[in-house]
Amino acid sequence: MATALPLRPKASAHTRNRSRAGMPFALPTALVVGVFFAVPLGLLVWMSFNDWPLIGERRGDSSHWSTRIRTSCLRAA
Repeated sequence: MATALPLRPKASAHTRNRSRAGMPFALPTALVVGVFFAVPLGLLVWMSFNDWPLIGERRGDSSHWSTRIRTSCLRAA
């Protein structure tokens, strides 16, 4: 027969206020991480799935990697 675990006591108002007090200090760091890491990473993923030229104009040939993978897989089958 399983025994019941003891319930965790509720945090006092002082403890909750202390934990909320750190949020203004953590927010600038979260914004910096978002701007300099998450946004470029998201753009990188988006650019890898689209035919995005980094420098210059868009070419009309099928040099995109997803097209090459699809055509090489179809040729092998």
